[in-house]
Amino acid sequence: MKKRPLSPHLQIYRLPLNAWLSISHRITGFAINGSYFILVILLLFLLNGEKAWSGIEPLLATFWFKAIVYLSVLAIFYHIFNGIRHLLWDNLIGLEKNQVVRTSWLVIICTLISFIYWVLSL
Repeated sequence: MKKRPLSPHLQIYRLPLNAWLSISHRITGFAINGSYFILVILLLFLLNGEKAWSGIEPLLATFWFKAIVYLSVLAIFYHIFNGIRHLLWDNLIGLEKNQVVRTSWLVIICTLISFIYWVLSL
């Protein structure tokens, strides 16, 4: 059997920022769906009355639940801004290489500013 050369892989090739944003856009979309599932479960407890809600209320004060809420909100902000960028691309706006790099950074900056503003407004 002949040994064939291997093509560059992730250990060798450094992904551009745009590729990382594309991957994270898919991940955040999946995570947002998971957070909707959690929200529906919480609403079901709320609809089942005060006794059911008081049983789950201690869980809502834990670090892990708060971390899930904060990460979900961060994912929503990111997904919105990156989704706007994808809508612009669908209309053939901002497809040149320098524009792609600038809008990648713009998505990151807008996400962080919105998230920080949300955290400070709590």
